[in-house]
Amino acid sequence: MTLIDAGRTEQAEAVPAASARTDLTFTRAAHGDGTERVLLRRDGRTVFSCLATRRHDSTWFVTECLPRRRDAKSAALLLAVCDHLAADSGSTDVVTISPEFWGPQLAASGARPLQRIIPMRLPLDEDLLLLHGRALPGPGRLVPLDMSDGALARLAQLSADDQREGDLIVWQETLDGVYGPVIAEASLQVGPGAELTAAIAITEYRGKPLIAHLVTAAAERGGGLGKALLVESLRRLSCSGYVECHLNVVADNWIARRLYRSIGFIQAGPELLASWVSRGKVSGDEPR
Repeated sequence: MTLIDAGRTEQAEAVPAASARTDLTFTRAAHGDGTERVLLRRDGRTVFSCLATRRHDSTWFVTECLPRRRDAKSAALLLAVCDHLAADSGSTDVVTISPEFWGPQLAASGARPLQRIIPMRLPLDEDLLLLHGRALPGPGRLVPLDMSDGALARLAQLSADDQREGDLIVWQETLDGVYGPVIAEASLQVGPGAELTAAIAITEYRGKPLIAHLVTAAAERGGGLGKALLVESLRRLSCSGYVECHLNVVADNWIARRLYRSIGFIQAGPELLASWVSRGKVSGDEPR
């Protein structure tokens, strides 16, 4: 992940340590797919909630933090969750996905910013999608996404050299169901086997379609292949009965943001910030 400038956080006030929050109680309940719903209560009243998932490398991922308020107390409650998870599991590494405006307080407590993320959504209207539709440029043809054991290496080859390792992890997690089951009818690739030039995977993440990954080979970018693939995938998603689609795009990826906006995607909620938090002894390299 690309680190962002944390210089603006120098004047932020450090939030209180979780160890000082003896008035908080924690409740955890299974939420499906290895995820837990974590509730923080004070005097019997829920004051904060989030979802926590422990990855195969023991890193915790904390998402869907509520409430989303612009105050240091909310950031303090998120850090209390990080401390609780670390103390309970012995894993000191936590990645949080939280509102960007908590960034200064998190950084003041030692968290390291990784990426800014824009959540986006699109109501699926088949007639409008048909207006955006276009024939695939070049000789390639649409085929179902190859999800066989040997497909990962070919999918990763679509990415630039400096992005291939990270994209391989995303493809692996996508096909393994980390982001929910793959929606096969809307997950496509252009060109079979060695002729692969683009691919898209859409999953059903907690009941809603999510564009888990979309990649076009470097040599094919700028020619409309990615847009044609995306629109056809969304059209098939609509034909399958889904009424909306979601995605998360890195804030600095202006090319992708323009592509999504060109077919009607809008921002869905505040800008998010991925942060790496180490609670206690640092265990090693940052998670990818």
